[in-house]
Amino acid sequence: MSENRVIRLIEGFSTRVIGPRQRIPGVDPALEEVLLALDSDVGASLFGRKPVARPAGIRSFYTWYDNDGVVSAAVDGLTEGATGQGYYSKMPEEYVLSKAEEDGDEIPMAVKLVNEFGRTQNLDVVNPNVCRNMLISGFCGVEFQVDKFPEKCAIKIIHPETVKEIVYGGNEYHGILSIVQEVNGKKAVILGKNLAWFVHKPIANSKTGTSIIKPVSSLLAIKDVAVTNMGKIIDRYLAPLVIWKSQRSIGALKETVEQRSADEDIYLGNLTAEEMQHLAQIVEISGEARFTEFISYVDTLIFRGLYAPDQYYSRNATEASARVMQELTDRNIRAIQRNMKRGIEAGFYARLMEANGIPWVPRLAWGVEKTGFEDLDLQLLILEGMRLGYVTDANLETLLKLAGIDLGKLGMFMPPEPLDQSRKEPDEEEPEEEPEVEDEESLGSLVE
Repeated sequence: MSENRVIRLIEGFSTRVIGPRQRIPGVDPALEEVLLALDSDVGASLFGRKPVARPAGIRSFYTWYDNDGVVSAAVDGLTEGATGQGYYSKMPEEYVLSKAEEDGDEIPMAVKLVNEFGRTQNLDVVNPNVCRNMLISGFCGVEFQVDKFPEKCAIKIIHPETVKEIVYGGNEYHGILSIVQEVNGKKAVILGKNLAWFVHKPIANSKTGTSIIKPVSSLLAIKDVAVTNMGKIIDRYLAPLVIWKSQRSIGALKETVEQRSADEDIYLGNLTAEEMQHLAQIVEISGEARFTEFISYVDTLIFRGLYAPDQYYSRNATEASARVMQELTDRNIRAIQRNMKRGIEAGFYARLMEANGIPWVPRLAWGVEKTGFEDLDLQLLILEGMRLGYVTDANLETLLKLAGIDLGKLGMFMPPEPLDQSRKEPDEEEPEEEPEVEDEESLGSLVE
């Protein structure tokens, strides 16, 4: 059987099963050839077209984030640690500064453009938003309409839950040809050239990354069930189960019990002696919840799986253990920062530079921009200042106090400075002492 015959048979089979293909208005025909039936993974493999990823389970991740305090604290803590300290832009190390730029009189044009872009597009708010969505779902896309002038650019964060298809391919840095977004039942195609794409911990060639919530989702489900059961136990402990007994029709008694208020008594009459003795049997529930340690254990596993900072879990740790835990968390935050940095530089900065014909792409750095004083050797600076006479012993003692070092409390005192004899105040003249009067006779003799 010829190859063409096989292709026609497959196409006929897919048409009967999937239905005829519908053209998508406003989509380039070449791109439409890549976009198959939106709900069919089989179609993508039958025709041998480019791989199509269909993200799943995104909504459950956001549900955990909205309803579980441990998850939301972990996501927000990592987001604040990675992007909360701000950012600044600088030229790459291989860029040669001009004389004016080196002296600080001018800022490179590329840095001016990205600074204006960050100001007009409010990147200080966009960056944490993107990072938060990336951690929750594993990926986050941003639609970017570039223009030569930064104030005319436009960006829009794409909620990961609305991304229904990711078509691999194209020549963009992220390897995505397009995505299909669905909002309120309406589908739209966004081309890869208009996308900035952020991915957290991708596996192989995955464009959807890995959510930090996914590895602990089963533990979260166990915790949810355990906490729900704990609530039922508490309810039963406060209002024990009562078994009512009667040799007569139980209907009237049942109606009375069910309709009573919590603080209302029940009055029954015309009962036999046996009924009065065994009318109600109370099933008591122990107030000791014996699986609270299990819930605490599950909570600890969730914390470890989220790989996030949390002071509650390190409250009883030694200083060395707390330091190791902080180092592990800092390392995770630096990895998140690298992902965000690459996405911003390739998705925003590079395209803005291309629109302006600038061959250099500025680099993003997290934190506060350095001024140069951070690299100074303070000890060498003070010693040299003392040698030249600009820093006195009193100045040094004041500087040490500002740094939290009090020489007086340490039993160390700076030697007093020698007094300048030329500026010595003249001694004051002491008043003459008056003669002492011992008695009236001596006073009279003095008067004579």
